[in-house]
Amino acid sequence: MPMSNKQLLRKAQIALSDLVGSGGYLKPAQAKEFIVQAIDESVLLPMVSVFGLKAPQMQMDKIVFGSRILHAATGGEALSEAKRSKPTTSNVQMDAKEFKAEVRLPYDVIEDNIEGDGIKRTCMSMMKERIGLDMEDIIVNGDTSSTDVDYAVLDGIRKQAVSNIVDAGSVTLSKDVLLSIQKTMPTKYMRNPKKVTFLSSINSERNYRDSLAERATAGGDKWLVEDVPVLYSGSPVKSIPVMPETLGDGNDETELLYCDPKNIRVGIWREVRFETDQDISAGVFIVVSRVRFDVKFAEEEAVVKCQSIAI
Repeated sequence: MPMSNKQLLRKAQIALSDLVGSGGYLKPAQAKEFIVQAIDESVLLPMVSVFGLKAPQMQMDKIVFGSRILHAATGGEALSEAKRSKPTTSNVQMDAKEFKAEVRLPYDVIEDNIEGDGIKRTCMSMMKERIGLDMEDIIVNGDTSSTDVDYAVLDGIRKQAVSNIVDAGSVTLSKDVLLSIQKTMPTKYMRNPKKVTFLSSINSERNYRDSLAERATAGGDKWLVEDVPVLYSGSPVKSIPVMPETLGDGNDETELLYCDPKNIRVGIWREVRFETDQDISAGVFIVVSRVRFDVKFAEEEAVVKCQSIAI
């Protein structure tokens, strides 16, 4: 026998109470799970340094010996004052900014699944996947001078990279461009090239992969027919889907960042919220998620940005 509207609404309220059980401020363990799941759905986030902030604002202290501290010794004599060393200290300020996602589910969409939690799992899973991608987009492309209010909340890593700039001259990504990028990186950050990565756009990486495949060698075809990592002089070339490909006057250029991905620090404030409500007049359930995060380079000098790469 078909249910009455009153019975359907009562069941809907039961489903809503189930959602509310996972709502409000998430407990710290749950917040950590959300961060991990968001990372799992991203490309860049699994490579970078992601950590939970203990407060919305946090200072990361740095200490480093920037020059040689080991000197030739003379028996029975202390080092001269000129040869005595002390570390250099500095800090990076993290200031988590708030972002919000809102999803509205009409009653008639969920009525068929009202007695299970399938709709909750599906909704939460889709939200986590999309939030991870959107976080990555803002981490890369955020710009406080942007007219897009979402990007204007914070400066992303493209905007922050200013010390080492290479102009590709509107040519596609090639070994010559990659060589110029590597030569621009300060030598002290090139001790282990395997850790330093070319973070490119999708089509830029494809162009470089195609250039390798064109070589008349036995291994040339593998760059096209096999899913093998692409390298240049020991450094991986990895495509990041959110790297823009519509830059330049002709909207056909992109950029590339060359750095150790662990040099990118993403701080996420632990009070991740999932809240729910319902609008009985409109006949919809409302699910809202909030997350606060910031991104900074630990060492901005250890980054090279290449501009004007043709697609």
